[in-house]
Amino acid sequence: MNKYEKLEKIAQEGYELEFGTVLDHAINNYKQIFGVAGVSMLILMMVLFGALFGVIGVVFGFSAFSSTMTDFNPAMLSGTLIVIYFIAMVLFSGIMANINAGFYKMCFLADSNQRFSIGTMFDYFKTSHFKEIFISGVLIASLTTTVTLLFEYLDLKYVGALITYIISYLTFLTIALIIFSDLKATEAISMSIKLSLKKPLLLIGLLLLAIILAMLGIIALCIGIFFTLPFIYSMVYCIYAAIAPFEEVNVLDEIGANESE
Repeated sequence: MNKYEKLEKIAQEGYELEFGTVLDHAINNYKQIFGVAGVSMLILMMVLFGALFGVIGVVFGFSAFSSTMTDFNPAMLSGTLIVIYFIAMVLFSGIMANINAGFYKMCFLADSNQRFSIGTMFDYFKTSHFKEIFISGVLIASLTTTVTLLFEYLDLKYVGALITYIISYLTFLTIALIIFSDLKATEAISMSIKLSLKKPLLLIGLLLLAIILAMLGIIALCIGIFFTLPFIYSMVYCIYAAIAPFEEVNVLDEIGANESE
């Protein structure tokens, strides 16, 4: 029985998930990645903000940066700019999906008492998993961006936001399924939906708690948010590990082999 068949069986028969056990695992995992993941997140956000500032400055003018950030409505763009916006969001999501995969790898390496560093954030840009992770990010972003634009145009942005949150929930295990279970992008998305529908209340509860705890970082002069956000990665990783436990003998060898391809 291959990994996909095992996951299919889990999706059909269900799985056991204890709220307290997963939460404790996530907290312990987060303690191990806190420093490196926090600095990595801070560097990443600084780079992204700088790039965003540059793009908005070129397109709308640097003096309009603050107003553009607060009043931006993609549905109000011209036809050409909407296409550019759509393509940019989709490509950006594909790239960010691989960076997110790097954070999940940090969680795994910490859990396995293996070394990791800030550079781990970019590890999947040089592995055989890059394509599938990128495709999954593109597919999910294509759907969510289309929904956002459509409902913005219909002046029903809150309905659009709700739908995108639902899509995000249903697909939240996608990256973990690709990098840890070697699934293709479409297989991972489909499997994530199946698994997330098995225990929605419990999983949503864990994810909401992770988001709330992560947001507490704003209290620490806002900078703290960069060091609390990684808790969300720890939570998603620990949910995956609880649903599809790793095979201790083979998982490290398989990940190493995949990275060398």
